[in-house]
Amino acid sequence: VDAATRGPLLTRNEMSTVRMFKDNTSSVVNITNLAVRQDEFTSEFQEVPQGAGSGFIWDDQGHIVTNFHVLLNAADVRVTLSDQSVHQAKFIGGDADKDVAVIQIETDSENPDGMGYDGAMGWPSQTPLKPIKVGLSAGLEVGQNVYAIGNPFGLDHTLTTGIIS
Repeated sequence: VDAATRGPLLTRNEMSTVRMFKDNTSSVVNITNLAVRQDEFTSEFQEVPQGAGSGFIWDDQGHIVTNFHVLLNAADVRVTLSDQSVHQAKFIGGDADKDVAVIQIETDSENPDGMGYDGAMGWPSQTPLKPIKVGLSAGLEVGQNVYAIGNPFGLDHTLTTGIIS
């Protein structure tokens, strides 16, 4: 097999980053913030998207952590999981000063595997909820790599890197 067929060679660091990305993308969700607007011609009220962002699944009870600004002025919040199922979410709590919030989607409480349930559309998600693996920040050192996986537009996942400073 020649080099063109096998693709690019990755360093150990790159292989580790790719593995981390693949292992965690199913825990990252897209969040759509909906507002209610009145159509000026028909006078009917409609839900329209007014913002979007990312979040991550915290536990198998459907709690999702996101940024507070993603939910600002929302009349309704919808969460799209990695299997593309769409779930209605309710606001649990947040802190605007720290820009962090928690929402919750419905889960099928009768399913011991934590299979998600789409309360808005009425069908079960095809994928069990996969909570993010939470690490400890106490031992972080300046200069260590950090990664942020997102899905801000609902099209595909993104990866941003940085360092602890």
